[in-house]
Amino acid sequence: MKKTLAILCALALFVALFAGCSGSSGSATTAATTAAATTAAATTAAGTTAAGTTAADTTAAATTAPSAEGGLYPISSEPVTYTALAASSSSMADDWNDYTAMKYWSEYTNVYFDWQYISNTDWETQINLKLAGDDLTEVIWSALTTAQLQTYGSEGGYFLNYMNYVDEYMPNMAAAFADHPEIKSFATMMNGEVYQLVQYIWTYTMANPMYYRNDHLTALGAEVPSTVTEFYDLLTAAKEHYADLEGYYPLQSAMSYIHHNLFPAFGDAYQVGFGDNGDGKVSYNSGSDQWRLYLEYVAKLYQEGLIDKEIFTQDTATLNAKIKEGLCSFIGNNGTQLTADYYESGTIETKILPPLVSDYTSEQKVLGIATVSWAGRSISADCKNPELLARYFDMFFTDTADAFDGICGLSSWLGIKGVDWDIADNGENYFRILPEDTKGLSEEEYKNKYVYGGGYVGLVVLDLFPINNPTQEMKAYESAESYYPYMKTRLYDSAFKYTDDENAELASMITDLNTYVDTSTAQFITGVTPLNDDTWADYQATLEKMNLSRILEIKQAGYDRWNG
Repeated sequence: MKKTLAILCALALFVALFAGCSGSSGSATTAATTAAATTAAATTAAGTTAAGTTAADTTAAATTAPSAEGGLYPISSEPVTYTALAASSSSMADDWNDYTAMKYWSEYTNVYFDWQYISNTDWETQINLKLAGDDLTEVIWSALTTAQLQTYGSEGGYFLNYMNYVDEYMPNMAAAFADHPEIKSFATMMNGEVYQLVQYIWTYTMANPMYYRNDHLTALGAEVPSTVTEFYDLLTAAKEHYADLEGYYPLQSAMSYIHHNLFPAFGDAYQVGFGDNGDGKVSYNSGSDQWRLYLEYVAKLYQEGLIDKEIFTQDTATLNAKIKEGLCSFIGNNGTQLTADYYESGTIETKILPPLVSDYTSEQKVLGIATVSWAGRSISADCKNPELLARYFDMFFTDTADAFDGICGLSSWLGIKGVDWDIADNGENYFRILPEDTKGLSEEEYKNKYVYGGGYVGLVVLDLFPINNPTQEMKAYESAESYYPYMKTRLYDSAFKYTDDENAELASMITDLNTYVDTSTAQFITGVTPLNDDTWADYQATLEKMNLSRILEIKQAGYDRWNG
């Protein structure tokens, strides 16, 4: 009741401020391409129409008491358009305005976006150039790093402070801050300001596991491996068995998922890069003896043709195509695209590989899921009418139980409740609503291409198992059995907050360190640099020359603040 009352009061104030709004947009113009949307009805799951679908209706609607389910919409009496910059890829819609969920949100709120895109693979380089050149859109949709927020937000003043709008225009986010204090702590910079929204996620389908094709194990007469030695032996046997299958490699994956799933098997550490290994101190695990043992193992897999030789160069689309062609037996994180159509049995035979162990550790473990992380949606400090954007983004901090007209935090993942997904009558399961023709795509692939794939924001919490969606059912139940029980606490070092001096010092060192480590890792694995005592000593000495000790000091200061 307190939450509902707070929302009603805030919405009443908002309506009083914006009733009779002249329709000025983020770019101070009303886009001609969105003018027709003033007559577009936002249809709910029950088939009703959202209040205020035309400019003329909005003023009248403003005198109507807001509903407990979400309040008055549209947000603006006339369509408004903001320029927005996003990271995109071939797996997403070519034009994000074609997303069915995005269309619905815009028609429902009268808030539209004029999109600019940067390729996912080039985002880090290009966004830094745009930030340095002050070449910004009104909204940066995709996530910025904590360091970028420090430099261009806290120090540069490039971004709007959401804390100036939370109380009046973002009642759902205010409630989320109260219910989940870690969200506010994560989002707030050292100066007390918030420049970017966060995603708070918990579902059974968000793990980053390694999958295997059980039909291939059956063909090999093999058991599920439990040690890195058994895993190597099985990959070797698979290579021999499928020798006549052109382009086949036993393991297909992006390198990051191999790091994620195999590194913990070689010692006590479980987080690649910076981590807390149980002593409350920040360690750099990519410079440890465990990292060397792991690299020696992966180099052996690579040099014996058990991993695709193009692992460091192929893009996601190429990788996914190989997986669908059956050119592997083990898959890093991309297994849910294998629908029943890809198996001779006509049923899904994909499973999750439990964490492996070795002579160096008997503990099965894997890095825990990132429950809180950056979502993006940074608003330019020069943006006109940012209140409208604040109200728009606030929709996604609505709890699932309070979903209104199909909208809640889960919408940024699954789309519109009642249209793209819904909860089963028993209240224990959810299901996706798909067209008969999914164009040969799995549920998640179809969603990312046609419903919405622009990144989660707000409360994405769903403690339910999926039904009627076989690949997601597989992932959920397999994760609950073979992944979640072994998760270990994650160190959120990328979100640590620093003083201006610390941030400047760290920024000058961390990029060079990451580049050197990534390059060296690839060279060790591919054999460009032989991995022996001399080259490893050189590697560790170079880390020290690159001020690793000082980086750890600064990271520790950030960790101490986080814990405090």
